[in-house]
Amino acid sequence: MSVLRLLLPQIILIQASKSVPPGSYALTILTHDVYFDQYRVDVLPDETVEVRPYPPGTPFEPPAPVKVAHPITFTPRHVYDYYTPPPNFNIAGMLSSPMVLIMIAGGAMMLATPYLMNQIDMEEFQKENPKLAEAMNRRDIRGRFITHPSLDAMMNEPVQNTQGSTSTPSASKAKGKGKKR
Repeated sequence: MSVLRLLLPQIILIQASKSVPPGSYALTILTHDVYFDQYRVDVLPDETVEVRPYPPGTPFEPPAPVKVAHPITFTPRHVYDYYTPPPNFNIAGMLSSPMVLIMIAGGAMMLATPYLMNQIDMEEFQKENPKLAEAMNRRDIRGRFITHPSLDAMMNEPVQNTQGSTSTPSASKAKGKGKKR
């Protein structure tokens, strides 16, 4: 209902009074939904009013030679439409995203690596890269690295507790399975 009221032409009678000093004013109607023309209102010293069109972007001085009849009738020139429809789903746009391309490349490398490793001749690889071949051979069946023997000995030696008893790290883990309450 309020939009319909705004769309009806509005007649505004401008009268100069003692509270408005003589000068030139830009008359702009600011509304949220409708666009109206702008006008230049000149209040002269003898309290007469001249109204001229004032298109946006034009200089304020000199005034336009065309005068508008008084009283002014404001007619809406344009109704703003703020609704924008949501964009359609675009699979090509999604796949061309840099993040998706990097994810696809990483997944392809992850899937292709076992097939490429099976194609390598291990005897020739050991001759060309002995350090890398030794590092690959140090893995156990589950894919974990086998540690250095002195490191294994250090990790498994008995630990002296503050009460004076000795225990191994694996034995202390077995005791602490349940929580004490």
